Amino acid sequence: MKTLLQYRKTYKAGLLQAKAFRILKSRTNEVLNPFGINATDWGVLGLIIDEKKGVQLRVIAQEVGVKQPYITRSIATLTKLGYVTQAQSETDARAQHAFITDKGRSFVQSTEKIVLKQLKETFGDISRLSLLGYVQTLDSIVANSGDQYQGVDLDHMIE
Repeated sequence: MKTLLQYRKTYKAGLLQAKAFRILKSRTNEVLNPFGINATDWGVLGLIIDEKKGVQLRVIAQEVGVKQPYITRSIATLTKLGYVTQAQSETDARAQHAFITDKGRSFVQSTEKIVLKQLKETFGDISRLSLLGYVQTLDSIVANSGDQYQGVDLDHMIE
């Protein structure tokens, strides 16, 4: 019996994955750009909002998979908008921590509904089982790379 990957050439599967990523990122950016942020900034806010003790910029860069100067610019944008603040680490004067503000927390809670609506439109009538399979596939790719990742909460994405 052929596996799913045997039905599609690797170069075509790679192109499909790249195209899907670009579409998801583009549509998310369409929703977020009026608020002065992009999809990466949105992910950074998500990382920070879950951490009461703040998050080191170095750790954010690792989680997002970009160089620290990119995160420094993202944090500067989010700080200017009043969504995050920065402070030096209590244990390492060289390390900066980012913290969510009340304004940032409120922004994430209200904007999540808008982003979620757009994602539901993009995914169309995909079943809960298919979405779980999609996310499990992404989780496996990240786990097999040796990277650390906390996973995705899907409960609010599909009713």
